[in-house]
Amino acid sequence: MLLTICAMVCTLIYFTYRFLDIQLSRYGLSAIPQPPVASLIHGHGKMVTRAKRRNKYLDQMRDWTNKYGATIVLHFTGRHFFFTADPLVLRDIATDLKCYRKARGVHNRQFQGQKIVGYNSILSGNGTGWAVKRRSMSHYFAKANMRDIFDAAKPHMEGPILNKWKALVQDGPIAVDLIELLSTTFESYVFCLGFDKLEHTPEEIGFKINEILDAFMPLKTDQEKRLILRYFFNEHKTRVIKTIQSLRSDIKQAVIQRFEELSAPDTEIKSSDMLGHLMEANKTNGERKCEPHEQVEGCIDDAMTVLMVMDNMTKQLAALFLFLSDCPEIQEKMFSELREIPVEKMSDLNNLVYTEKCLLEALRKGPALRRGIRKYMPGLSESGKLGNYRIPESAGSISIWFSEYVMHHNPIWWPEPEVFDPERWQPDFVPEPYSYIPFYVGARSCLAKHMAMMLMKLTLSGIAKNFDVVPAWDDEQKPEICHTPPALKVYNKLTMKVSAHTPPDCEI
Repeated sequence: MLLTICAMVCTLIYFTYRFLDIQLSRYGLSAIPQPPVASLIHGHGKMVTRAKRRNKYLDQMRDWTNKYGATIVLHFTGRHFFFTADPLVLRDIATDLKCYRKARGVHNRQFQGQKIVGYNSILSGNGTGWAVKRRSMSHYFAKANMRDIFDAAKPHMEGPILNKWKALVQDGPIAVDLIELLSTTFESYVFCLGFDKLEHTPEEIGFKINEILDAFMPLKTDQEKRLILRYFFNEHKTRVIKTIQSLRSDIKQAVIQRFEELSAPDTEIKSSDMLGHLMEANKTNGERKCEPHEQVEGCIDDAMTVLMVMDNMTKQLAALFLFLSDCPEIQEKMFSELREIPVEKMSDLNNLVYTEKCLLEALRKGPALRRGIRKYMPGLSESGKLGNYRIPESAGSISIWFSEYVMHHNPIWWPEPEVFDPERWQPDFVPEPYSYIPFYVGARSCLAKHMAMMLMKLTLSGIAKNFDVVPAWDDEQKPEICHTPPALKVYNKLTMKVSAHTPPDCEI
């Protein structure tokens, strides 16, 4: 009986590999390495699902690419796609926009048919229209223009934002979910960048953006898993759709109001803020002048993208504080620098040397962006190669995935990748090209990367000078970073005790 079972298992394994070999040979992909499959029907699907349940999805991808090859092919119920951790392939993805296109159908662009940012925004678009829009916005987000954004953001930080923090601690230390507090902080910044006509408050925007993003994130707790059927069949799905519609409607009214102000005959309003630049960028699609309704719709898509970007900054600082909770000596050193160095003008941020090291390390260890997807078009490739592998045109378009987290946790380029070590960022340290991509690289690198670094430094400076922030969670409820795409998420609340900071020379 045992021999019969063993023979059946061996036969199944043989035919599984034989079937996959035939499929791969058919598309000319047999030379690309692949991890062993566990199921003839599901391919690598069940292995990936088990990794997700253990919160080890991206770690599984890293282990596979380290063991079998920097670029591998994976199978999911008859479908196959590439996953790459090869810097050479990432270089091609960054430079060859004709061959590697932004994938359509990515699930966090819309929800149940309701558009969130759509497929033509400054983040998700392709082709001439996207290139024209990006080129138009590049001046606003250029490093040379950060002084104007800083001058707008600093009074906002010192006024409404810090006042909100101070109101929380006026009666003494308080335990708060730092993610919610940071979300309100960063969404507040949009009000000083041209979106002051929004009717939603920063708290409402932060809550709604997180509600939208949580609809795409993996479930972890048993309670969340029990809610999954309710999520698909009851009011929760309807609520998320209404949340998206509510935000887009609010942005639409703000955009239309700005249009009316700018079109008034005697207007002296200058469209120099972010919203104004977005409106200018959406005047044309690269081939023709856009109709007014198309321009408004494009501005809404891009404004929703801005709100998502602000949430990325929230999660990035949340990850930094989570890492610092295990390294109190590093937090003390960073806070000491932030408290000692005044930040009155943009150039003062350059003096926050150790703070920048901590941010760079947080961007490495826990990047807010977790994966990218492109459609590889071998028929449009001059070399016909994906890295070291030749891909025939008969393979058609194939999805290729990559992950910032996987690149940042590869021990080949990052010794002791699990250790949070700001000191690795010495002045003479230069990462291996394309091994450090928190904002991605090339023509599709994040336009707002300079703004993100500036706002995160400004926020940390304001927090450190006015407050003490220490962990306050129970050991059983310690926050944990989700290692499953699409974006960074922290399981459990990031509960921190926030109290007013008293300088040593003021203590009694």
